[in-house]
Amino acid sequence: MRLTLRTLLAYRDGVLSPADYEDLHRRIQQSPDAGNLLRRINDLVASSELLSPKVDLTGLKGPNVIAEYLDDVLISSRIAELERLCLEYSEHLVELAHCHQLIAQAMNTHVEVPEELRQKALELVDPARREQIRSQLLTRSRKLSKQVITAEVVEPATASTSTVATSVTAPIDKQTGASNPPVTSVTSSPQQVGLNLEGASLTTEVPEYLLGSRKRRWQIPAAILALTAALFLLVWQSIGSWDNLQSLLVAQNDVDPAKSGEDDSPAEKDPNKSKDKEPASNQDSNAGKDPTENAGPSVDSAQATPDKSTLEPSSPDKTALDNAAMPPEKTAESATDKSTDASSVQPPTVEPATLSGLTWKPADENEFQSVVLLSNDDGVKLVEETTGMISDGKLIVPPASRTTFEAGPWKWQTIGPGSMVVNVKDGKLVLSTSMSRSMVSTAQPGESFTLKTPCGDYELRVQDRAVWLGIEVGYRAVAKGSLIEANVYAPVLVIVVGADGATTSQELLSVTKSDNSQAVKIASAGNGIAVIKQNEMESFALQSPPAWYRKRSVRAIDQLGMADFHSALAMSNEPVAQRLRSIASDPRPEVAAMAIQTAVLMGDWQPFASELLNNDRMRSHWTPTIQLARQMIATNQTTTKELQAEAQSKLGADADRALELLVGLGAAVQTNDGLTGLVKGIDPNSPLPIRVLAAYELKHLTGEDFSYQPHAPVKAMVQQWRSKIAGNKVSVMPLADPIYERNAK
Repeated sequence: MRLTLRTLLAYRDGVLSPADYEDLHRRIQQSPDAGNLLRRINDLVASSELLSPKVDLTGLKGPNVIAEYLDDVLISSRIAELERLCLEYSEHLVELAHCHQLIAQAMNTHVEVPEELRQKALELVDPARREQIRSQLLTRSRKLSKQVITAEVVEPATASTSTVATSVTAPIDKQTGASNPPVTSVTSSPQQVGLNLEGASLTTEVPEYLLGSRKRRWQIPAAILALTAALFLLVWQSIGSWDNLQSLLVAQNDVDPAKSGEDDSPAEKDPNKSKDKEPASNQDSNAGKDPTENAGPSVDSAQATPDKSTLEPSSPDKTALDNAAMPPEKTAESATDKSTDASSVQPPTVEPATLSGLTWKPADENEFQSVVLLSNDDGVKLVEETTGMISDGKLIVPPASRTTFEAGPWKWQTIGPGSMVVNVKDGKLVLSTSMSRSMVSTAQPGESFTLKTPCGDYELRVQDRAVWLGIEVGYRAVAKGSLIEANVYAPVLVIVVGADGATTSQELLSVTKSDNSQAVKIASAGNGIAVIKQNEMESFALQSPPAWYRKRSVRAIDQLGMADFHSALAMSNEPVAQRLRSIASDPRPEVAAMAIQTAVLMGDWQPFASELLNNDRMRSHWTPTIQLARQMIATNQTTTKELQAEAQSKLGADADRALELLVGLGAAVQTNDGLTGLVKGIDPNSPLPIRVLAAYELKHLTGEDFSYQPHAPVKAMVQQWRSKIAGNKVSVMPLADPIYERNAK
């Protein structure tokens, strides 16, 4: 089979016959271009960023071109043109991939089509009926203009176009009246006309950067460096030598007081006092600031780091991790104090601030609508503006919730899911957590706080105002096996240092274990430390920044769902646990999923067992909720008793099997025989909860899913799984490094 964009999409969505699938699999492995293009498509489809193609973009003539391409009816001369357009513009490529995926999935989903709509579709095939249908549409829909309707419905009267229109109509099943789209055929091959993705033929037609190849990625940085060097030479030639530049700066500082309208006071003539005198502009700029910011040695205004308004880089593409530890400008040093050496400038020393707890301080409207629960002796309540100071209690942060707290000079931005206990001891912030994601920064360098985790207790001291910390605590697999087996899932602590702007300190962060057995210092942004179990701290350089480091890591639809979830929790006077059970049946799946996930964080498994696994409308939220449930089980294995009790009441005889699949296969059965047992769970005769959990475990162990949909199982997909396992073409993946942040993508 020829490897083209169409056949690559058919391979990706699992709609090929077994023989064609094997042939394409071999060809893709032998073609770097095809492999890079497949990875590019997967990255675009998995991205949370919404790419909207422009309808009037050059090369796209009419909205039906994509549909004709997917239906195998686009004329051959335009196929290569359309494929080049998709390779050049990511917006069109992701649209094509999404459309192909949806059509492939639709073949495995039973949809009830009203008989009236079916008859209308059949009548459209008859040219004699089109005029009558057109009149009915004009009568029922007055919003559409007559010109648009005419352009959409009226067909040319030529015989050639009528023949084409008849030929492009999908074949109709005479018994059911349903059409059979060519794109989803599992027995016949799709049309193989188009750009050849194998060998050098594609390289000559499409630039490599459009295919995602890494061969020429060095050219862009090299061009930037060359332009920077040329600009530097031009500036150097225009200004002159360093001595001339220094004399120019000194001349600017030694302004004649008579010319500036100032009096020749003795203080101005004294060179020692002239250093202590601050310009009026600086005095005005310091008005209203915390006086502790000026404590310690005098710091040049060009070196002083501005106060941050956010805790993270402005965008994932221009992260502040790459701007680590930029040295102060020498020109600023000369303008302020020629005798001061930049290396001798130390961060200002401040007195420890007196803390009493956290205060909820949302940074924007989205953070105001985030849900954070506070559990203490008074019960569980929603954190709001009236909550006041939080000095003792557990904060529960569901997924897709992102909001900011303040404690004295500290800013603590929580990114769900997570839970942490907040305390203040001897005027110092103490945070205890077994699962959390946070962004931390301080306005007073030199301050420290205590972080208590299952990996140990640590004191973190931030030495620069520009620094922010990305902190994640959770459980990750360190060996093969299930959640309930010993030494399989272990606690992991990861701390990464970033910077918003230039830093002025030689040391950005120091981390000391509570028993003083180890201390680690980080001098540049983009570095971090990792701890597995209670082992020694390991330093590493960040290679794969997690998505939650970005400001816009929460999807727009989840933000809207969070706003409704927040309103539903705030408007009722019932206990929070009861409210969550009610919201778990909300008609909007994203709102119901948030309620289920929050209940899991609180240890209530009833919504998980009753509303999630038994309901196919929650299919978009099966995977993230199962991942959260596994984290909770790893954090506290005693919670499996409550889960088993709820499963028994909701799933009956299938409860034990469901719980076994949820915690995962043991190390002894993570073999081909174990995978064969999992395939039995995805059989169409299995209950929906078993199919959901078995499909998740298969994807978790092998990394493959072959487009299997638990809510709409197809026997051909199950048979494909069996043949792959029997042929040793699918196996359990090797265990990855639990600290994925230090591995290059």
